[in-house]
Amino acid sequence: MRRGYTGLLILFILLLSSGAIAQKKTNLMGVGIIAGEPTGFSLKYWTNKGTAFDAGLGWSFGNQRRLHIHGDWLVNKPGGALKNGILSFYYGIGARIKVRDESKIGIRIPTGIDFILKKSPLDIFAEVVPILDVVPETKISFNLGIGVRYYFRT
Repeated sequence: MRRGYTGLLILFILLLSSGAIAQKKTNLMGVGIIAGEPTGFSLKYWTNKGTAFDAGLGWSFGNQRRLHIHGDWLVNKPGGALKNGILSFYYGIGARIKVRDESKIGIRIPTGIDFILKKSPLDIFAEVVPILDVVPETKISFNLGIGVRYYFRT
């Protein structure tokens, strides 16, 4: 990786971790998997009933295969109670980095649906994420994914 991108990666990781560290330890943390673009691990940390941080670490299988790391701040809006759970909609803003020979850094605008099961510590989600890459060139792309997470108290 080029020397200039190493500093940006470190800054990106610090920004992701600083918000989660500042939160109370009694909130919910979800750990799971996401399939699509990217495919890998998903983490969601609820700061209160309406907001959360999420992060992902995965592999991008598109034309340019790369390690994908992202982090987002999300606003969740209840969509209604269903028989087996609660449906909510979310949107937010975040950042992503794709690491390989020539790294990419971009701004994410995630939007999605989250189904939280009533009698289980699981949620199922689907999201569409427009991305504005800013390094090494300005370009618009998208991420699509579905996933599941297991929740526990931290």
